[in-house]
Amino acid sequence: MNRRPSVPALLLGLAVGLSGFAAVPGEGLSAPHYSFVENQVESFRFQLERRVKTGGELDLAPFMTRLEGRVQRYLARVFRDGSFGFVTRVVELSGTESFNNEAAQALDLGGLDGRSISLRLARTGELLDSVAWSYLRTAGGGDLVDGTLLASLPRLPERLPAAGEELPQSYRLSFDYGAGVRCDQLWVLVYRLGAGFSGSCGVGCMPLAYRAELSERCADRSGGDERTATGVVEGELEFKRRRAGLELRAHRWDRRLQRSLPVADRSSGASVLQELDSRGTLIAEGGAP
Repeated sequence: MNRRPSVPALLLGLAVGLSGFAAVPGEGLSAPHYSFVENQVESFRFQLERRVKTGGELDLAPFMTRLEGRVQRYLARVFRDGSFGFVTRVVELSGTESFNNEAAQALDLGGLDGRSISLRLARTGELLDSVAWSYLRTAGGGDLVDGTLLASLPRLPERLPAAGEELPQSYRLSFDYGAGVRCDQLWVLVYRLGAGFSGSCGVGCMPLAYRAELSERCADRSGGDERTATGVVEGELEFKRRRAGLELRAHRWDRRLQRSLPVADRSSGASVLQELDSRGTLIAEGGAP
């Protein structure tokens, strides 16, 4: 009888798609950095709610999607430059969709459940490379979990803000959206020390709040715009301080985007306008309430 491979073995198989060597920007010893757990699968519970309104050349009924499940990640490889190769997947998914506040209908997420992407990150959470976004696209509903997968490994600031300080920072994020489309994002943020989800982060826990202005451009291989978006993201992170670095325990965010999509006849110059409001929570198993 054939034996089923273990979860780490299944996840490790996807990690080999990450590129071999890339330089990591210099990180001072005092800079915040992650402490990752090796040789075990880390698990986070998540909930996501997204509302979409569509106008312009295409006027559709507004709809709301609710999704919950688990994000699992496995540290599959440490590269020669000190960066990390993770395989991250979504499991135990369930969700509903409703139009015009009508009764919610269950979503079929069977094709998405269990699918993975590979992420290569610096110790600061900087995304250096990623593989298999199109693997999610072909499952149907893959765009529902993009932000949640990235939220499980958020970028850290160059330093921690002092009490009462608002610390500005900006960075760029790029990834292949799938089907020959690449997305480039610019995040312009302000960090500050937070208060924690329940007003007190507890012993050994560090809350960090942020507000970001986000702009995005996704283009096909010819350079033509597939979509553009601008918006605001507000969130709060909770970390456990470890001797080796920070360990993410919880992340909640509120994202408000306005997106422009070209119509089939691009020569007309017309576009479809979308408003996307999403709210998510990601909590490590055994983490913050």
